[in-house]
Amino acid sequence: MIEISRNILLQNFCIPGKTATVTGRVCEDRLDALMRIMEHELLHLAEYLAFGQSRCSASRFQSAAYALFGHTAHQHAMTTRRSRVLANTPFRPGHRVRFTLNNQTFQGMINRIHTRATVLVESSQGQPYTDGKKYLKFYVPIHRLQMTK
Repeated sequence: MIEISRNILLQNFCIPGKTATVTGRVCEDRLDALMRIMEHELLHLAEYLAFGQSRCSASRFQSAAYALFGHTAHQHAMTTRRSRVLANTPFRPGHRVRFTLNNQTFQGMINRIHTRATVLVESSQGQPYTDGKKYLKFYVPIHRLQMTK
């Protein structure tokens, strides 16, 4: 089954005249972007059926994508919710932050940022991570974070 994110298509082309680049081709609207994504995904299917595997970064895939569809890249440059959040906040993964939850203040490190920040707080009651420490994981709205040193 081929799945295409409705959200990524809806999050782009909201501003008249604003374009997005998909597979190295400039797309003027959502339909154009959908077509480029579908071409890319259909090529994955064909390559998988023919060879049992498919990788965008492989030269066979890229050569076929260019020959069939004129694709010059295997990635897109569409705006995502995460990229919009990162453009509007100083917080980044690795930053030390604090936040309050149920009248208790926690300090930790941002592990990921999407619509909320995933903050890891060191705790003996937490889950073990590859650095050998244990962390509790919190999903915190970005507006509730404060930078620490």
